[in-house]
Amino acid sequence: MKVKLTSEDEEKIYELYKNGISMKNIANQYGTSFNKISKTINIALLIMFQNQYHYKKEKQNNFL
Repeated sequence: MKVKLTSEDEEKIYELYKNGISMKNIANQYGTSFNKISKTINIALLIMFQNQYHYKKEKQNNFL
């Protein structure tokens, strides 16, 4: 049976990881695979990076 993660789950997973909990332990807590947790965290990091990039770009454009 596949575990469906909600957006709230994804936020909690990222917070757990950010606070030092291993991906393996998070996967065990949510009853899912290490790969699914890894993908969830990597997507969260990518979104954060993109948001920071666009924010900096907008800030630079406002000064021109």
